[in-house]
Amino acid sequence: MKYISGFVAAAVLEMVFVIPAAAQKEPSKDEWFNQIAKLTNTKKAEDKVKAYTQSKEFLAKYGKDTDDKVKKIRDFAVNYRIAAFEDSVSTGKMDDALEFGDDILADEPDNSFVPMMLAYGGFQAFSQKRDKGYSSKSITNARKALELLGAGKLPKSFNPFKDQAEATAWMHYIIGAFTVDFDLKEAASNLAKAVAQPSQIKDDTYPYVVVATYYEQKYEKQVEDYKLKHGAKRTEDAEMKSDQAAIDATLDRIIDAWARVAKLVDGKTDEASMGWKERLGQIYKIRHKDGKGLQEAISGAFSSPLKDVN
Repeated sequence: MKYISGFVAAAVLEMVFVIPAAAQKEPSKDEWFNQIAKLTNTKKAEDKVKAYTQSKEFLAKYGKDTDDKVKKIRDFAVNYRIAAFEDSVSTGKMDDALEFGDDILADEPDNSFVPMMLAYGGFQAFSQKRDKGYSSKSITNARKALELLGAGKLPKSFNPFKDQAEATAWMHYIIGAFTVDFDLKEAASNLAKAVAQPSQIKDDTYPYVVVATYYEQKYEKQVEDYKLKHGAKRTEDAEMKSDQAAIDATLDRIIDAWARVAKLVDGKTDEASMGWKERLGQIYKIRHKDGKGLQEAISGAFSSPLKDVN
């Protein structure tokens, strides 16, 4: 009997808790609006977060309505999430930034500011904390930002960049920096595009080092193929001349990139700078046996734009 009584008591207790819960009803539109408004008027950060969460739920249900209450809730949600998004990026809270960014882009697919900032935030996580966890999303967002900027979908502000040219340079730089380990051509191509824009990146040695490294790998492959195709030939033919011309063109690209590096580090005696200048000299002598004209190549390194990578 004790067991039966206990079972009945448990059932009664369950009913006590279930019935009130079932009896609760969702607040009316006006009540919900007032709840959100009350949360937005406090100074507590956690209340603002609750207000934003409830605002998304409110708009999911009433977002198609055109009354003033819906407009006010939408204005709050839009203003809150862009401010929270920018704060998340600037403070390095990239998981939050990605979440807010997704919310914004769901409503504003042509917003170029959001992918631009997400790409930059992911790069900052890497450059400041060596955190590569956001590299893939940074590449995707940088490409999306470039697509939108190229289509004329410009943001109200390019901050932290000075203008469109600098933002474009940085998007290409970010793609280059994150692809260098697994797609050297893609990295070199984007870094060449980065230095084509007027920005401080033009004075960074890194893009030119990557471009030079890419062409050196291309040169090694060309030489290997040349030996396999022409190694047994005793006389030079048209195909040999064409392949040699292609090799010489690659050597010229290597020299051009290393000459820009040498120009930028002129006067520096650190190990890296000295190594880069030495490598330029080695490549230059492969192309020009007598070594004449090297200093002129360095002096005139930036007299013409860096060519697109091929």
